[in-house]
Amino acid sequence: MAILATAIWGCNFSVITLALTDLSPYLLGALRFFLTSVPAIFFLPKPKVSYRLILAYGLSIFGLQFALLFAGMHAGMPPGLTSLILQCQVFFSIVLAAVFLKETPSPLQMLGAIISFAGLGLVWINYTDAASWTGFILVITAALAMGAGNLFARKLAHVNSYSLVAWGSFVSTPLLFGLTFYTESPSHIWSSLMDMSWVTLSALAFITYISTWIGYGIWNTLLREYTISAVIPFTLLVPVFGMCCSYLAFGEPIQQWKLSAAYLIIGGLAVNVLGSHLITRRQKSELLSATEDA
Repeated sequence: MAILATAIWGCNFSVITLALTDLSPYLLGALRFFLTSVPAIFFLPKPKVSYRLILAYGLSIFGLQFALLFAGMHAGMPPGLTSLILQCQVFFSIVLAAVFLKETPSPLQMLGAIISFAGLGLVWINYTDAASWTGFILVITAALAMGAGNLFARKLAHVNSYSLVAWGSFVSTPLLFGLTFYTESPSHIWSSLMDMSWVTLSALAFITYISTWIGYGIWNTLLREYTISAVIPFTLLVPVFGMCCSYLAFGEPIQQWKLSAAYLIIGGLAVNVLGSHLITRRQKSELLSATEDA
C-alpha cells in the first residue's frame, strides 16, 4: 500500500504536465483546490484551531507551493526532475526550524542536507536548458514554500488530516483564482474551461481525487496502523516513480548527471530519514538494556 501511495504521487508530476497543456498553472491550481475543498468542507468540520493557523498552513503548503510548482513546470521543468528537486523541502524544513524555532539539527541531518544540496549543485551545473532556468528557480522556491508549510503542519499534528486537507485547500483557492484573473483575461479563462480535452479533464480528476484523497487516504491509514519509522522511508520512492513515469510517458532523458544527482539527493534524504530512526531505535534499546540491568 505504501508503494501504491508513492507511485501515485510520483506519477502525479507527469499527470500535471498533461493538465498544463490546456490550462494555465494558476487556473489548474485554482480548479484543483476548489474541487478538493467543495463539497468536502460541508461534510468535514473545520479543524479546531484558529483561522489564522489554517490560513498560514493552506497558503504555504497548498497555495504558494503549487502556484510555484505548476508555474515552474509550465515554464519547462520536466516532471521527473521536478519530482526529484521538490524532495529538498525536507532540508528547507530543517533550516527554517533552526532559524525560527531554534531547533538545532543533528549531525546526521546536517550531513544529509550537505549530500542532497550537492545533488542540487550537480543539477545547477549540468542543466543547460536556458528556457527552463526560470522553472528551476520556481520549483526550488516551491520546495521552500513546502518547507515553511511543514512548520505550520507541526502545530496541526492533532488535527484530522482530511479536514485539514479540505479546509487548507479552501483557504488557498482565492489566492489561485486571484492570480488567474490577474494574469489572464476572463475571456481566455472561459475559453480554457470550455476547450478542455478529455485528457485534461482526466488529469485534473487524477490530481484532485486520486493524488489528494486516495494518496493521502492510503498514507494516513498506514501511519495509523504502523510506526512512522516503518512508513516514512517509502517517501524516498516518490522521485524514483516520478523519473520513471516521465521517461515512459514523455521520453524524458535520464542522463548520467541526473542519475548522479538522484543518488545524492535521495542518498541525503536516506541519511536524514533512516539514520535518525536508527539512532532513535538504538537509544531506546540502550535505555531498555540499562533498565533491565538495573
